[in-house]
Amino acid sequence: MLKQVFFNAKMAGSQSRFLARSCGFAFCSNDFPYPSAFMQATLEDLGQLKRAFRIEVSLEEIKPTYDAVYQRLRNTRLNGFRPGKFPKGWLDKRFKTMMQQEVAGTVIPRYLNQALHDHELSAATQASIEELEFDRRSPLFAKLHFEVKPDLELPDYTKLQLERRTPEEITEKEIDEEIKDLQRSRSRPVAKDNPVVEDGDLVRIDFEGTVDGEKFEDGTNENIVFIIGSARHPELQPHLLGMRPEETKEVDVTLPEAFGEDAGKTAHYTLILNSVERMELPELDGAFFANWEVDTEEEFRETTKANLQHSREDDIKASYRLTLREQLPALYDDFPLPEALLMQGDASIDQQLEKAEPELSDEDKAKRKEEEIAKLRGELKLQYLLDSIFRKEQVFVDPRGTIEELYGFAQMYGSNLNEFLDSHTGERMYHHISARRENEAVLDRVAARVFGDPVEEAPVHHDHDHDDHDHDDHDHDHDHDHAH
Repeated sequence: MLKQVFFNAKMAGSQSRFLARSCGFAFCSNDFPYPSAFMQATLEDLGQLKRAFRIEVSLEEIKPTYDAVYQRLRNTRLNGFRPGKFPKGWLDKRFKTMMQQEVAGTVIPRYLNQALHDHELSAATQASIEELEFDRRSPLFAKLHFEVKPDLELPDYTKLQLERRTPEEITEKEIDEEIKDLQRSRSRPVAKDNPVVEDGDLVRIDFEGTVDGEKFEDGTNENIVFIIGSARHPELQPHLLGMRPEETKEVDVTLPEAFGEDAGKTAHYTLILNSVERMELPELDGAFFANWEVDTEEEFRETTKANLQHSREDDIKASYRLTLREQLPALYDDFPLPEALLMQGDASIDQQLEKAEPELSDEDKAKRKEEEIAKLRGELKLQYLLDSIFRKEQVFVDPRGTIEELYGFAQMYGSNLNEFLDSHTGERMYHHISARRENEAVLDRVAARVFGDPVEEAPVHHDHDHDDHDHDDHDHDHDHDHAH
């Protein structure tokens, strides 16, 4: 049996990443332009969630890949041999090795995606190649093992309990406060005529703290900059008021909860004020309003009010989602979960416990592990509930929202969108954002069903003509996991 080879197809272009999810199904028919006549896939049920595909790709279909791999080998230059000359048997041996890599990396993922689509399955785990047979004059045969996501029925929405909430009207005072906060967010430091620390000033300080004469974690630092009245170093801020640059002060403070094991202890600090500046607010003028693409203060107030209203509505939606995440699992009996994911989780928990808390006794580790395993199973159960609702309700998630979020992150990283998506960080963030937005859309759909509200129907997508379609340039992703 061929040693197991694991693969995970990666999409080539950023647009493909978005379009692959835009239809609201586990797999979009437009993503699979490969004629089934070239590939036969027989499904085997191995019990629980385990499945196997016996895939055969016709010689007509696979021959261009054979030829391309063989030609690359023919162009290889070996030391001690003339161009085009090789040791006896070298070509055949290398062809087998390179073809195995080609199959695992590109060929099998492509046809596995098609087979999953044709059989209306959604893979929960990466596939392993258990058997692989090929030569340059024969079709390619492979046997793949994998696990599928549980296929669950829609919940009984009448058993869910939500209390409809209406957002309170935005007041003029709230608008004024929000505008002041927006001004503060764009304020700039300027020199003070009388350099004495006051509330709202920007300070730069050095400090050294000790507890019982000993230094402690995060108790010493230099050139720390923050605004008086912000959330940074609240234990020191009252003692900085009234200080002048280059002044030193000795104070005793009670350490807050942020100091962990040292919280509640009395610390002795030496404070040195290096500089103080006042924060100057920008004027409410055309230049300021232009940041929100409006011209007048009246338009700016309306925009601010609309943003506050939207934020308040989002808070209500978030509360619905939280309630539903708590209630949904109770509507279902236990169901099988992918063994491979549970095994991976088990191993990961062992590593984390050993690394984070090596001093724990075996009994405490076993108890902590049991808690973490239960948490993992609960998260997987909820995720597969949401995934099933996503498919059966045909929930539509507009990819433009994902693009907008990713674009913002790309700008933060000083990159354009395509370059960002090609990076490991961008790829990971894409999956995280897509998963979060899909989960939110599912929970919003459930809330709408509970309240009897109208729902947005998914756009209709038509299969395109597969005849004469060049599929060599396509790469497809079937990963629709929503995990956080």
